[in-house]
Amino acid sequence: MSYTLAKSLPIMCLNVRGSELTGINYPPEVHPACLTPLNSLLNVELYFSVSQNLGLEDLTVVTSTPSTARFYALRLIPQQELLSALRDFIRLHGLHAAWISGCVGSLSEVAFRYAGREETTLLSGKFEVVSLIGTLEEGGEHLHLSVADKNGQMTGGHVMDGCLVRTTLELVIGELNDLSFNRQPCALSGYDELSVTPRHTQN
Repeated sequence: MSYTLAKSLPIMCLNVRGSELTGINYPPEVHPACLTPLNSLLNVELYFSVSQNLGLEDLTVVTSTPSTARFYALRLIPQQELLSALRDFIRLHGLHAAWISGCVGSLSEVAFRYAGREETTLLSGKFEVVSLIGTLEEGGEHLHLSVADKNGQMTGGHVMDGCLVRTTLELVIGELNDLSFNRQPCALSGYDELSVTPRHTQN
């Protein structure tokens, strides 16, 4: 069976037998940077939705391969910088598909990139961490942070370099044992976006 994704002219064709993806065909005008992760996926589930902005049908492919997981716990101490500490931890333990499972603590310096903005916003004071979520691997990370100030006012955004621990930051980090994360350029978003692949040879 073949699925052609378009409203008028075919832009991409997926050849599917049962639940197995057997081939992908798309013309040069389709941005391959957004589609190349599909080439390595077998046994897929297909989900279709109409994208009003693009004027064509969008495709999301989700691997059906489950993964076991393991967890690490660590504490960051006052004046440690959040991103550099996390990057050091990921490298030290050789994590390929990690995520923030839980986080509690406080910051004295906060560095955000707000939605739709390119510049970094810096805040100083006493902030309680309300949430820290995202994915990490040796090649990069995508993290969002929410904090509350001394009056309980909340703000949040994309984590940038410069977040400093005030009293403590207690973290639980999960690692998917059977998958690998990496970041691939996406011409549609303009950013390097998450690509998930089965882990065959890495330990």
